[in-house]
Amino acid sequence: MDRVRDTIQGATRPNARVDILIQHRESFRRTQEFLYSEKTGDDGKFKVDTSSDFDLVGFDSVTVLLDRGGDFFRATALVPGV
Repeated sequence: MDRVRDTIQGATRPNARVDILIQHRESFRRTQEFLYSEKTGDDGKFKVDTSSDFDLVGFDSVTVLLDRGGDFFRATALVPGV
């Protein structure tokens, strides 16, 4: 995650569908959710640019979901913040 460039990137198996769910913190009391669906290339890499929708800020929650043959995998992280 790069909050300066507003991007989230990673790698998994080639030609997989990856869903990225972001809970963006507009304030301490208000959040907004964004869902991106990407397909990895032949190298298995994906990249999402959120700059046209919102700026990634510290403590936004990012969940990456992957379906692999009926099994679901999830990784959750917070955007670094101070």
